[in-house]
Amino acid sequence: MTCCFLLSSAECYVKITLMHDGRPMKKTKTSSQSNEISPCFNESFTFDVPVHQLEKVYFTLSVLHHDKEGKRHLVGRSYIGLNFDPEAREQYEEMVQSPRKQITCWHRLQS
Repeated sequence: MTCCFLLSSAECYVKITLMHDGRPMKKTKTSSQSNEISPCFNESFTFDVPVHQLEKVYFTLSVLHHDKEGKRHLVGRSYIGLNFDPEAREQYEEMVQSPRKQITCWHRLQS
């Protein structure tokens, strides 16, 4: 999965959380990008989900940045899953249909 966002932050990263029925199951994060106006996180992540659970899971992508004092701030979130906007649903369905293929998509952040 490739995530690209437009923001101005000293140091930022994306936290990816696998959610099941509204509860976090697994999480990981990208490497940090420093002093990038439009950072791209071209990293791959694998989550093993049983086929019978695919309709109940979704992903939360949280973009965070650290300020000069080291405090973490949420820039915004995006969701990927069956019960979200058409682009999020389409990307999720494509990821499920092609589990070994890299899927790239732009998403708007929700604040």
